[in-house]
Amino acid sequence: MDLGLDFDDSDFETKQKPRVGPLTSYNARTCSPLWFEKSAGGGDEELLAQRLKFSGDYHYHAENYEAAASKYRQLLGLIHENNTSMRQDVEESLCRCYMKLRQHTESLQLAKKLVEMMKTEDEARQRQTLILYAQVCRCAGDWKGCVCALEQLAGQQSHYAQFWLQLGQAYHQLEFSQACQQQQQREKAQHHSTYRYARIVTCYVRARLLLESVLNTVGQMARERNEKTIQEIEKEISQLGVSQDLTDYAIQVMRTDIERQDFTGPVGDSDDRQPGDGGDSGVSFTQYTVFTACCLNDRLSVTLCEEYGRG
Repeated sequence: MDLGLDFDDSDFETKQKPRVGPLTSYNARTCSPLWFEKSAGGGDEELLAQRLKFSGDYHYHAENYEAAASKYRQLLGLIHENNTSMRQDVEESLCRCYMKLRQHTESLQLAKKLVEMMKTEDEARQRQTLILYAQVCRCAGDWKGCVCALEQLAGQQSHYAQFWLQLGQAYHQLEFSQACQQQQQREKAQHHSTYRYARIVTCYVRARLLLESVLNTVGQMARERNEKTIQEIEKEISQLGVSQDLTDYAIQVMRTDIERQDFTGPVGDSDDRQPGDGGDSGVSFTQYTVFTACCLNDRLSVTLCEEYGRG
């Protein structure tokens, strides 16, 4: 029986080492400092786009916002319409330049455009543009727009305390601006103040409860930061001058709502329901979060207005 153990002739041949060609010098490509600021003209569109992007970012971080905005505007003319991610990045950078330059009309228009453009994209991109829109509105003093953006953000991430804290602050600023406009109608403003403060207190209370719920599960630095934020929230609530009954009722309602969310989970994400797909409300769970808070605010305000608004 042949076991295939025979030697081949090649086993006894001396193998030749591969020849190595003559060594050639290797010069690594290097970039001189601020290379993107030199020879800006010429070259293909891709290289020009890289130079404009680096140059715009450099001027932005150097706080030379006029020059940065100019570079970003030139860059937008080179980006294809279907390159959504790149266009979003550049337009957000341009919007921040306008915001830093206090050009509120331009920054608000661009931020609104970005929000509309990202409506068909994934939730992360939508959230990114909404955060920018909230910042722009806050800088421009457009508190209605800021509230609208933060309500959507709180709906998308209902367990993120900062969104609820910022929403409470935006409600507070909106109340202050409206109160200034209604100085000639002080009685009417006082009649509706309970409802408006109920909104503010509810957001502050929810933010505080969310921060307290993770104190024992985070590191020391995060715990110290959360404790400091909780103290600031308590100070904000005390400065509102609302009754303890209002605060206690808000705590009760918000704690129940948070526990219900922890128990049931994100229904809208689990069963892929979309607005209008059926059901009485036709909204997903994340959208229902803010809707629930608003309804609880209404319920709270009606109760308190009946108890404290008489006479």
